[in-house]
Amino acid sequence: MNELLSPTPLITAILSMAAASLVWWFRDQRVNRLRKRIAAIQALSEDVLTGRSATAVQELLAETLPGLTGGAQARLWIAEPSTGELEAADGRGPAIPAQGQSDARRQCFDSGAARRDESGDGLRLLLPMRTEGRTLGVLELHWAQRTPRISVEEQAALAHLANQIAIALRLLDQSLLREQVLRSERLGAVGQLMSGVAAELQEPIEEIARIAGRLQTSDPNQEAFRALNEWSAAATQALDRLVAFGRPAESRARPVDLGELLRKLAHFRERTWRLRQVGTRLELLSAPLTVMGSYGQLEQALLSVILRAEELLPADGDRRLAVTLAREEGRARVIVEFALEQEPGEWGLSVASGIAGNHGGSLRITREPRGARCEINLPLLSAASPVSPSLTEPSRPLTLLVLAPDPHDSRHLVDLLAARNHRAVPVASDTEALDLCGRFRFDALFAAVSSSDPSWAGLHERTRRHVPSFVLLPDAEESASVPQPAGGPVLVLRRPPDPAELGRLLVEIGGRYPGA
Repeated sequence: MNELLSPTPLITAILSMAAASLVWWFRDQRVNRLRKRIAAIQALSEDVLTGRSATAVQELLAETLPGLTGGAQARLWIAEPSTGELEAADGRGPAIPAQGQSDARRQCFDSGAARRDESGDGLRLLLPMRTEGRTLGVLELHWAQRTPRISVEEQAALAHLANQIAIALRLLDQSLLREQVLRSERLGAVGQLMSGVAAELQEPIEEIARIAGRLQTSDPNQEAFRALNEWSAAATQALDRLVAFGRPAESRARPVDLGELLRKLAHFRERTWRLRQVGTRLELLSAPLTVMGSYGQLEQALLSVILRAEELLPADGDRRLAVTLAREEGRARVIVEFALEQEPGEWGLSVASGIAGNHGGSLRITREPRGARCEINLPLLSAASPVSPSLTEPSRPLTLLVLAPDPHDSRHLVDLLAARNHRAVPVASDTEALDLCGRFRFDALFAAVSSSDPSWAGLHERTRRHVPSFVLLPDAEESASVPQPAGGPVLVLRRPPDPAELGRLLVEIGGRYPGA
């Protein structure tokens, strides 16, 4: 008994209890901090849904995540559907190509699984951004100074954050697509109003041009008469463009000779080039170079590139502009080269790039030692199978429902249909498509899904009583034979859609119910 009450065991017991209490207290504090960090990450997961753009989401992460993860720098890498490249949301650094298999971010995107990469400077935690079975990009967290301890719970919360970012990006794409449809309708109304005003002015301006021509003929040496004749001719051309802006036929797809289009644009800008002392070189081909598309939209894209090149020319020195039209492996290339002293912060050619993409092509801008080079690449219309405009357009505008889980597919198809003066309504799910089919009348339902996915057959069965035509849009790599469901035949159009094939399919859809 005396031994138990001796000071040594008593002190030992007290110290042991104090040490256990201290360990428990430190553990409790660590668990509380972990819970707070996880709660903050979950709150951030909800906040990203309110972002108005990918850049805004990137800025929110850059501001918030370092304090929650021990100094990690966050970057979003978003997949570009047309090229497969991973592009940084903040615009800094080169894109990661689709063939970059050695890159850890590319491996994370392709596998759809989280990765830890310690091969570079510090630690990188890479998390795939997934939604509805698709990977839209990669969330990269980079610790440069030290290697942190990341618990399983924290990594799960960060993975949930990455998926929430993917949902936010999908919602942004769908919202943008719907705004684009509404904006195209408003622009169409404004265009018709402008063309009506221009039609009222057309007769007096043409009369002024005729009087100016007679005055210059009567006295060719009079500088004022010559200037009046040139300005009246320019006003007539501008008026023609305003009239064409609101003319529905101008937006419909038809064969367009790029050489003829460039000659008209060069003639339209000739006086301005002379006044601004811009030297030009126009290199065109003698034979026609024909593409299938909207004449008005292609004119807008080419004119936008030329006008932007004029704006970026240096004030002094080399003020030359070269426009070249070339043919290469079934594609037409329009190349605009010009001197450039300093690369602009914004090229301002997003509309031209979108028009090129809607026509199956692309717009590429490259910086060269002595200037810049803008190249528009478009697929040529095969000379072996010419397409008549009268055979590639239905007799009336169609109302079409476009079901595409991928926003890129729906945006591309909606733009193609709008260019042909048809109304297209995009949806992202079967539920939304069924709801609209039951409440509104559509001429056809376009379903951009895989032919190997059996769900499209059920969708066809449930919508065939409401929609006359069902169009399946499988990938180009899928087999040419698509099994026909028991509910009736379906039409098939490969992705990306060929403009001529799309035109023939629209004629068939319009012909099924010509009086609708």
